[in-house]
Amino acid sequence: MSQKEKSNDSENIEKRKRVRLDEHRPISVEDLKDGIMHRAIMLNQSETGLYFESDSLLQPGARVYLATETSSDAPFVGEFDCRLAEIVWRNKLKKSFYNYGYGVQFISTDKPQENERKDHKEVINARKHPRKPYIRPVLFAANDQILKGTTKNLSLSGIFLQSKSELEVGQKIILSLPTRSKEKLKMSAEIIWSNHEGYGVKFVKKIEK
Repeated sequence: MSQKEKSNDSENIEKRKRVRLDEHRPISVEDLKDGIMHRAIMLNQSETGLYFESDSLLQPGARVYLATETSSDAPFVGEFDCRLAEIVWRNKLKKSFYNYGYGVQFISTDKPQENERKDHKEVINARKHPRKPYIRPVLFAANDQILKGTTKNLSLSGIFLQSKSELEVGQKIILSLPTRSKEKLKMSAEIIWSNHEGYGVKFVKKIEK
């Protein structure tokens, strides 16, 4: 048995089919039912799931997006890696800084998954570019005005935008997005859908300086 195999075997105390390795890092947990983002700390993970602790009360069976921050080389400020998952169990904690511990199983996105929201159904597709939490104030040009908004999430193909300004599906806008270099990335974009929470925006092309 190799040294690596011995190490993995010693860490697999519970004799799981997939070894869970210790990995302490902050994560964000988005409840897909209500869209609320929760702060948590991941303590270990495997190929099929992970364990995290949080003060937030989440329900077993709930589907969530789990987001962990990527390296400093990521093009966008605070960009995240994101996984779709389901909460399998919850424990009340006594000897922890947090109130609850959660066991989570990753969900394959090879097939569409249907998710119930409060007032509509949304099909979670196997996206080519997964959504990633990205909460930032942004400026955008529309209707011959400079308007303010807030992004909730983004992918390489678009963002979800919240704004008090009224926009229409099919409308073209120009977005100014912050980057790690502290410069603004300008993108030509289009509103492709809207609901009571905000607007789905698709990137069209980057505007060169």
